[in-house]
Amino acid sequence: MNSEQDFADGQIQIRCAEKVGTLVFNNTSTYVIAGAGSLTLQAGGGGAQVVVQAGTQEINLPLTIASSTTFNVAAGATLIIGDPLTINAGMTLTQTGGGSVVYRSTVTLQSGAAMITSADAASVRGQVANGQLITAAAPEVIGYTDAGGGQTLVRSTVTGDTNLDGKVDVTDLGNLATNYGKSGGAVVWSQGDFNYDGSGDVADLGDLASNYGSLAPAPMQAPMRGSMQASPQVSTLRMVSVRPAVEPSVADGGSSGNNSNGGDPLQAWLDDDAVDFTSRAARARHRS
Repeated sequence: MNSEQDFADGQIQIRCAEKVGTLVFNNTSTYVIAGAGSLTLQAGGGGAQVVVQAGTQEINLPLTIASSTTFNVAAGATLIIGDPLTINAGMTLTQTGGGSVVYRSTVTLQSGAAMITSADAASVRGQVANGQLITAAAPEVIGYTDAGGGQTLVRSTVTGDTNLDGKVDVTDLGNLATNYGKSGGAVVWSQGDFNYDGSGDVADLGDLASNYGSLAPAPMQAPMRGSMQASPQVSTLRMVSVRPAVEPSVADGGSSGNNSNGGDPLQAWLDDDAVDFTSRAARARHRS
């Protein structure tokens, strides 16, 4: 069943725990998903996603990544995560597109969880040092390494795992040895800085030695589309601007239609019975 609700500019209030597979923003106006509830991103196949095609969009309530998820933010657009975000065990959060993702609260990685971010290694080290980027799976710690393409791979892993391959071995010892004695912020995790002080020294060597031979939990892969797996019911919430009647609508797949509410409202499309923002979860407020 498809459920449709028009929203004016402003806030969409979530009053309870809700689950959604996809969020799509296609509007230059800013919309804020907020409220006393919480939001979980979960999809049965192909992973969950948040797509921001335009504008600055905000999710200002506790957010959980329960399936491997992509934040796809177009160039010139911004996604703001204003409340704590948790990545469940074994799941991966990936950032794509040329836009920005801004985290204003804590990001917590559970055991074996990972994220791919546009922040560079030095910025990630600062986020770990100030407590913004943490793990909930002690004695695991936050490790990070260059992911290529100007991105950084971050993972909850064991101390000493420089390359985030899930084990502490001779490769990690070699990475530390190559950078041993360097200081002044020149050394990052992938080079052997396990206490986030920017140096490769005897303290880091001791940390690696204590965990030599240890294994970290392997990240879970997002299920492929078409795989035979049971999956919970999830929904798609599309936030799109309604075009004039003479143009095809993004929301209706190409058919034209009239906008009964007038203006340029936001439409929320829920492609499933699992989430009903119309009757029990969402309230639109017009931003003056």
